Amino acid sequence: TIQELDREYGIGIAKACQIVALFELYRRLPRKKNELTLIRSAQDVAEIYLPLLHHLTQEQCRVLYLDTKNKIIADEIITIGILNASLIHPREVFSGALRHHANALIVLHNHPSGDPSPSEEDMEVTERLAETGTIMGIPLVDHVILGHSSWWSWKENICSHKTL
Repeated sequence: TIQELDREYGIGIAKACQIVALFELYRRLPRKKNELTLIRSAQDVAEIYLPLLHHLTQEQCRVLYLDTKNKIIADEIITIGILNASLIHPREVFSGALRHHANALIVLHNHPSGDPSPSEEDMEVTERLAETGTIMGIPLVDHVILGHSSWWSWKENICSHKTL
């Protein structure tokens, strides 16, 4: 963040704003099709997003929108919650899927406590998203929860015997 760059590295506010803006611009630039990130498993998701989310003090819910070859075509923050909760509604998740013409999607969020074990609310939301995905023809491939140094996958722990 701008404050971290200023406080921890002694970079002035103006220069910190430029650096943060540069990274945001890079994130928003469209990538060539052959540069899209392929997702084969929840471990792929964890390797990319654990370093980005493990330190956050609030839950952040993201959705990865996938093409027909399971490559990420878009990554959106859906909600930022409080210390121990974040509201996720199918409306926000699937509006992005339609906007990006996604073939499938993966939901992920962090647990600021560091424990990636799913809550009852996490399981209820995942079921609702899976049902919505089935109805809309845009399947929910997985719901990955990130802790401080570990992760949990709905597909690998709950649905290993069936498709979500």
